[in-house]
Amino acid sequence: MCDDDYLDVSRFLEDAVERMEVGELIHGEDFSLQDSMAAIGLMNPKMDVGFGDRVRANDVDLKWDLSPEELVALADEFLRREAVWLEAHTLPQTIYASVYLLRMEECRSPLLNALLRMTATRVSLLKDIIAGGKTVTDEEDFLAGNFGLPLIPILSIEAIANIATTAYAELPERTSDPYVSALRDRIMWRALYHGSLICMVQCQQLDYPEEVIAKLQHTMEVLRKSKETMAKVPAPGFDERVTRHLILTSPPRSTSFLSTEEAYNYYERNLDQLIQMCTLSVAGQSETT
Repeated sequence: MCDDDYLDVSRFLEDAVERMEVGELIHGEDFSLQDSMAAIGLMNPKMDVGFGDRVRANDVDLKWDLSPEELVALADEFLRREAVWLEAHTLPQTIYASVYLLRMEECRSPLLNALLRMTATRVSLLKDIIAGGKTVTDEEDFLAGNFGLPLIPILSIEAIANIATTAYAELPERTSDPYVSALRDRIMWRALYHGSLICMVQCQQLDYPEEVIAKLQHTMEVLRKSKETMAKVPAPGFDERVTRHLILTSPPRSTSFLSTEEAYNYYERNLDQLIQMCTLSVAGQSETT
């Protein structure tokens, strides 16, 4: 293309500037002031949370045959990341930084499948409870977006029980390996917690809060038992680079991950609050009767 193909609009722009008042702006129909202000942060590591190398999930070398200790480490890492997600961090950089979750359909291990399915369905369930019209939240308290992630439907209590039963069948009944019992406890408390949450949602229409309290108390017992044995190996299969591209529109947040012990304490407080809420419901019904 030669210079003759261009039209000099410099004088036109100068005339426009002279006629414009302070605060006026010339822009196209698709112009967004918010996007233009955010553009100054592009490629800035402190502002652009999606900046950096991207790794594709299918290119990550995963170990599918995990030992009981590695599965315990994975379960606890999910717990840590879920707690941070509930405190207004993003799904792509917390729970779904797990490449195992992104490639869940490739899983052939009933034990690993139980951890992945229970984690993924609890994300869907909590997201539905918190942001699905049942509660009032602000984006500073909880980021409800799924950022294009392949979330799975909410599984029923029966479906979760079947997944847990299939996983239990893979574990030896008698063993000297403490991580086998620890893994069984982690699968059990996840199944109980999922069932308790579903029952609590149904309690808005059904009258069985005492049953829910019993479920929550049992969940608390198993959760506390799970804390007795912690893995000494790192959790496998996490890489924040895999989902980094999904959070380009997310504001930067300085969120620190909880330790494993802090994550367990977080859920103990959560269960204690749920038990108190149901107990107050029972007391209120007694007064009305």
